[in-house]
Amino acid sequence: MHTLSPRFSRGDKIGKDHKKAALAGAMALMVGFNPAEANLQGATYDYNISGTTLTSGAGSGTATDPVNPAFCVGPNSDDCSTSGLFGSFLFGDSGPTAATITFSFFGGTSNNAAPFTIDLSNFVTTDGAQITGVSYASGGLANGTFTGSWNGTDAIFNGSTADFYTADGTIVFDVSLTPAPEPVSIALLGVGLVGLYATRRQRRG
Repeated sequence: MHTLSPRFSRGDKIGKDHKKAALAGAMALMVGFNPAEANLQGATYDYNISGTTLTSGAGSGTATDPVNPAFCVGPNSDDCSTSGLFGSFLFGDSGPTAATITFSFFGGTSNNAAPFTIDLSNFVTTDGAQITGVSYASGGLANGTFTGSWNGTDAIFNGSTADFYTADGTIVFDVSLTPAPEPVSIALLGVGLVGLYATRRQRRG
C-alpha cells in the first residue's frame, strides 16, 4: 500500500498563512481605523478667567462639565451682588466628531467697556478624543463683542461689553474633535502590517 504524500508542504502552509495575514493587512489599511464617536460633554479641563473688570468668578482652577465656572463682569452698581454681566457655559455633543460650547449672558455693565478673557486648556475627554478646532457658530452679545479660537492647546474666548444692560445673549461655538481609535482597530492594523511584512520577506527569500 502506498501512502499518499501531503499535497502541500509546510512551507506552502506558511505561505498561505502569510497571504491571509497580508489580506487582513490590506483590508485594515483600506478601511483604516474604526474610530469611536468623539465626545466633549463630561470633559475635565483647566480654566483661567481674567479681566480688570471681573468682580466675581475670576481666577483659575479645574472643572468637569457640566459643573462649569460662572462669572460676573463689572463695573456695575453693587459689584455683582444683584447687577452686572453674568456669564456661564456648557458643553454639548452635536455629531460623531463635532461638539459645541454654548455661552449664556444676561445683565450688563454700567456704561463702560468691560474686557475679559476665558482660557480653557488641558482637556481630558471621557473617550480620549482630542480637540482640533474652535470656531464661531451663532449668536452674540446685544451690544458688545465675544470671540473664540483654538491655538492648538487652549480654547480662548475674549469678550467686551459696550453699554448699560445691553449684553444679554447666547453665543455658540463649534468644536471639532479627533476620536481616539478603538483598540480592536489598532490590533487589526498591527496584525495586517505584520502579515504584509512577512509576505514581503518570503518573496525576497
